[in-house]
Amino acid sequence: MLQATNPQECAASFVAMGDEPLRNIIAAMHAVELGAPRIIARGTDHEHARILRKLGDIQVILPKQDMGRYLAERMHADAEKARKKSEKSNA
Repeated sequence: MLQATNPQECAASFVAMGDEPLRNIIAAMHAVELGAPRIIARGTDHEHARILRKLGDIQVILPKQDMGRYLAERMHADAEKARKKSEKSNA
């Protein structure tokens, strides 16, 4: 099925085949073999990401880790903003 999409003629191929890491690894391997110029794959954890990157030049996205990092940064920024506002009102 991947071959029918002519991945070598696409700007990028996105690999996200559910929660089973092996499916993403196999799909990414086929995309590499078919000559996809850019491959973006969803990883489940850092070990899975490491395996995907071993297949070639693959950009790996880790949604759970990325969202956790985003929320932590957002909470920190909000707390910092509240602290500064409190300092201004107490000054």
